Parts: sequence; structure tokens; C-alpha cells
Amino acid sequence: MGNGKPMRHIKIVPSAPIDGDAIKQIIRFAYSDLKPRLGR
Repeated sequence: MGNGKPMRHIKIVPSAPIDGDAIKQIIRFAYSDLKPRLGR
């Protein structure tokens, strides 16, 4: 059971293409989620 937040992990395998835009989106979301918790 999840907590309602989007997943913030990716699985990279040699046989699959890398989606750079998806990786950037995950990084942006993770940073925006973490920033308030750090008080910055």
C-alpha cells in the first residue's frame, strides 16, 4: 500500500532506453519534496 505520492525511484537496465526527461522530473520532484523538510 502506498502513501499517495508518486514513486521516486527508477530502474535502469542495459537493455532499456533511458528517458532523460523522466529522470529530470523525478529529480525535480524529489528536490521540491525534500527542500521544505530541510528548512531551505
